[in-house]
Amino acid sequence: EYHKVDPAVDKSRVQEKLINAGLKIPKTIIIPPLDKVENISIGEEDLQQIGIPFIIKPAYYSGGGEGVIKNATSVEDINLARKTLRDDSYLVQQKIYPITRKGSKAWFRVLWFFGKIIPLLWDDETLLYSEIDAKNIFPEVIPQIEIAMQKINAVAGLDYFSSEFALDKNDELFLIDYVNDQCDMRLKSLHVDGVPDKIVKLFISEMINFVKHNQK
Repeated sequence: EYHKVDPAVDKSRVQEKLINAGLKIPKTIIIPPLDKVENISIGEEDLQQIGIPFIIKPAYYSGGGEGVIKNATSVEDINLARKTLRDDSYLVQQKIYPITRKGSKAWFRVLWFFGKIIPLLWDDETLLYSEIDAKNIFPEVIPQIEIAMQKINAVAGLDYFSSEFALDKNDELFLIDYVNDQCDMRLKSLHVDGVPDKIVKLFISEMINFVKHNQK
């Protein structure tokens, strides 16, 4: 399965496949690696169409938010970001503002465990998971997420991964972080920004069942 990882986690390569599969993605401009193209043809008019401020993220090396700039405002910000990872493409992306309901942001980090879909509430600013069940706060969104995750899995073909979604004020569900194969499974009881313990235990149980089922 390892050969499936690179094309699945590289946002610049998988984005078109996800769009064709019916996923809604923020307005995005894909910037080639600095090592391949030094000067980019992107101007202020392009950025106005994306919206300011905007997001800059590496296409490949951005697991867990690494290298992501959340409030970029200029072409100079893009040029500076490209110097950080010269061999990586970058995504210049529309910033999505999630609604808040009952004190919880409509930002979801969703885990795919060997066919099981686990939507978790996650705060993109504090980077903390909520212990509140997403189904209790956003019940109408969960079926949309489940359908979206099935589509993502059909494209990625991985046994486990995570994706992120945000629901905006127009009730539009955007796929924010496409496919992340490096799922951080630290226990929340030991790390403040960890995954709720019951979810980690569920993951371990599902992984054991998967291994047993696939043993030759």
